[in-house]
Amino acid sequence: MIIAEQDAGSALSRPGDPPASRSSALHALAPVIATAVAAAVYVITTPATADIAAHTYRAWLWDELGFAVWNAQWYGGHHMAGYSMISPPLQALLGTYLVGGLATVASV
Repeated sequence: MIIAEQDAGSALSRPGDPPASRSSALHALAPVIATAVAAAVYVITTPATADIAAHTYRAWLWDELGFAVWNAQWYGGHHMAGYSMISPPLQALLGTYLVGGLATVASV
């Protein structure tokens, strides 16, 4: 009987406290919101990060050639499909920084 009262929240809640479900939902969304804010700052400021040249090159290459199996113009060549089949077309369409920001938020 006591356990049922505590689960219902009548014994533990105070007037003005938010419902437990709202609090837990906000608690669960906090990392997503924080990551979305950080990603928005990243997309707006477009900092020069360590691997941005490679991502920009692959997006440009997709825009120029479409699907290609091999490219010999980047450090002696590389397999295009071995890197990613999804990232270069999305980056060519939406932009390198925006796709990076969206991927970051989706990973959380």
